[in-house]
Amino acid sequence: MATQKDLMEWQVERAKELFALSHKLLETAKQFSEHQAAEIKASMDHAKSYAKQAATNDVAKLKALQEKFAEEAGARMVAYQKKVKTLLKTIEDEAADEAEKHLNKARHAMETWLKEASKNLPAGSDKFTDVVRDIADAGNKVLKEGRKMAKQAAEAAEQGVENFERMVKKPAAQKSTATKKSTAAKKTTRSRR
Repeated sequence: MATQKDLMEWQVERAKELFALSHKLLETAKQFSEHQAAEIKASMDHAKSYAKQAATNDVAKLKALQEKFAEEAGARMVAYQKKVKTLLKTIEDEAADEAEKHLNKARHAMETWLKEASKNLPAGSDKFTDVVRDIADAGNKVLKEGRKMAKQAAEAAEQGVENFERMVKKPAAQKSTATKKSTAAKKTTRSRR
C-alpha cells in the first residue's frame, strides 16, 4: 500500500513533468510568435514599398513588386510550414514517449499485483488473470497502432508541404521561362528590323 511519502514523491514527479511540458509548450509558442512578428514586419515593409510605387503611378513596377512579394511570401510560408511540422512532431514524439513510459509503469505495477494476488486467489482464478493480461496487451497494441497512425498522419502532412512547395516553385519557374521567351522574342523582332 502506498504511504504518504510515496504519494508526495509521486506528486513531485508529476509536478516536474508538468513543469517541463509547460516550459516546452511556452518555448514552442515563443518560436511561433517570433515567426508571426517577422511576417508582420515583412507585410509592413511590403505595404511601404507598395505605397511608394503607387505614388509614382507606374503600373508595371507595381505589378513586378507585387509578384516579388508574392514569391517571398510563398517562400516564407513554406519555411513556416516546415518549422510548424518539426515543432509539432517533436511535441508529439515527446508526449507519446511520456505516455508510453507511464503505461509501461502501470502495466508493470499491474503484473506485479497480479503475481501477488494470484498467490491468494482461489483455484481456477487463472482465467481471471489471463483476461487482465489480455486487456493490458490489447491496450499496448492500441498504443502502438495509435503511434503508427500518428506517424502516417505526419507523413501525409509532410507530403502536403512538399506539394505546396512545388506549387509555389512552379509558377515562379513558369514566369521565369515566360520572361525569357518574351525577351528572346523582342530581341528577334528588333534584329529583323
